[in-house]
Amino acid sequence: MLPNVLFDLISSIQNKSEAVSIYDTYAKDAQAQGCSDCANLWRQMKQRDEENIALLSRELERHVRQGELTKTVPGTGMR
Repeated sequence: MLPNVLFDLISSIQNKSEAVSIYDTYAKDAQAQGCSDCANLWRQMKQRDEENIALLSRELERHVRQGELTKTVPGTGMR
């Protein structure tokens, strides 16, 4: 069993990665509709989520280096 903290980090990375993959499409749609403000908003969202993915990834890496994938989950006796 994966500790909640690791699951949460992985889940957040996945969710933000999925969002990042669609932001360019949203920006192009906005630009095609003549809304440069919306296009810029989507580009900013993409940049922020990419920065957050990097932060989350570094934290996940720190936990993995500390061996938390092999530790027993408290209260469960499970790894």
